[in-house]
Formats: sequence, structure tokens, C-alpha cells
Amino acid sequence: DTGQCKEYRADFDTVLAAVSTHGDALQYASRRLKASREIVLAAVANRGDALRYADSSLCDDREIVLAALAAVEDTAPRGHASRRQSGVHILNHVKPRLTATA
Repeated sequence: DTGQCKEYRADFDTVLAAVSTHGDALQYASRRLKASREIVLAAVANRGDALRYADSSLCDDREIVLAALAAVEDTAPRGHASRRQSGVHILNHVKPRLTATA
């Protein structure tokens, strides 16, 4: 039932549990929860490149960006292409926001 799915996507505790173990689950969260600092921080701590699903208002949050980069550092082997690609993706995602505020 789609109505029930929408309820789960908007339920803070359900989404927090999901993104804490599968950061990419952030893509299925409601807009409101994609803008929740706590939800996004949990998602990027699990999978750094989940930042791409976060509300753009959080992309200039220093703690969130650093958590995303640290997660990439922790999950991909040193020198591995996926590590570099994820790190570059995160920086490219936040760069427009950072240059706009500079």
C-alpha cells in the first residue's frame, strides 16, 4: 500500500534506523526528513555519498560534510578508485554551496 509506504518514509524513527545501517536509504525519506540534520548525519556517517540525497540546505554544514568524507575514508581501501570517486562526488556536491557563501 503506497499510503503506508509514505507513512514510513515520513516516520523519524523508522528512517533513522534505516539510514543508520543503509545510508542510501535516505533517498526514500520524505523531504522533511531529508532536511533533518540528525537523519542526514546518520546517513552520511554510514555512507558518505548519501549526501547527494540530503536537502541542499545541509550541504554547507561542516559537520555533515566532514562525516561524509570520514565515512568514505573508513569504507574504501586506501588508493581505491571508489574512495577517490566518492570523495570527489561529495566535494563536487558541496562546492557550489561553498563558493556561493564565500
